[in-house]
Amino acid sequence: KSKRNDWQEDKKFFIFSAKCHYLSRKVYIFENMEIIAHIRSKNDNSIEKQPLSGPEGHLEGVAALAESFAKAFNAGEFAKCAGLLHDLGKFKTDFQNYIRQSSGYDTEESDDFGVGKVDHSAAGAIWANKNIPQIGLLLSYIIAGHHSGIPDYFNKSSLCNRLAKEENLEQSLENGGKEFLSDIKIPALKTAPVKNPRDLHLWVRMLFSCLVDADFLDTERFMSPENFALRENSLSLKELKARFDSFMDKMSKNAPSTEINKIRAKILSDCRQGAMNKPGLFSLTVPTGGGKT
Repeated sequence: KSKRNDWQEDKKFFIFSAKCHYLSRKVYIFENMEIIAHIRSKNDNSIEKQPLSGPEGHLEGVAALAESFAKAFNAGEFAKCAGLLHDLGKFKTDFQNYIRQSSGYDTEESDDFGVGKVDHSAAGAIWANKNIPQIGLLLSYIIAGHHSGIPDYFNKSSLCNRLAKEENLEQSLENGGKEFLSDIKIPALKTAPVKNPRDLHLWVRMLFSCLVDADFLDTERFMSPENFALRENSLSLKELKARFDSFMDKMSKNAPSTEINKIRAKILSDCRQGAMNKPGLFSLTVPTGGGKT
């Protein structure tokens, strides 16, 4: 019995020491560690880091892109807000440890606590739901699902369950999220600009698409700048049409004079003639290999 009591005391002391170590590491990390969104290895084996926030920050970059996309349907401010909040959970020490360990960068500055898959999308969703009246819950769907898809409200991995895990937000605020939120200006949002309530679901999905596209593009801008540069296309539709016609003429001239190619040419001609009609709904029934694409 005496040995059992000694073992229990040792166990309590070990747990207490581990917690003290963890808390001291969190203080050190918060005061000294750069808050990183992404890390990439360059061709010369050096490491480049994308900050989570700031002039070159991922959050601001996504917010600006999402806002520009959503302006087309008068939802720019809503998309900007979602962009600023979507990766708020990356302020968490657990995520900063994870990205350093998984990338092999700065492993000495991280510790073993929190290494593994980290939920970084719940924090922003929780903050939106708690702090933005009326529209906050809708934004939380978009933010929480920006990697996995818009969640259901009730099921095993539901939005309801994720919003209840407020420790995700608390940990983010502790490690720099609070300072970030005080430095930026979250747009003052009211109700969704939707006249017919039946159209709200489409509005939410449009907003979701703006956020997801912006997130992918800003990540690509940092992780694959060569691919991102290929997207810069200033050609007008008129210029693209001229290029397309030139390409198709070359294809037609060089194509063997086979029966199937004659049929393909007839299909192309019919489609071009149909394009001259008044706008409307058209169908094209052509089997595989007929040249629809």
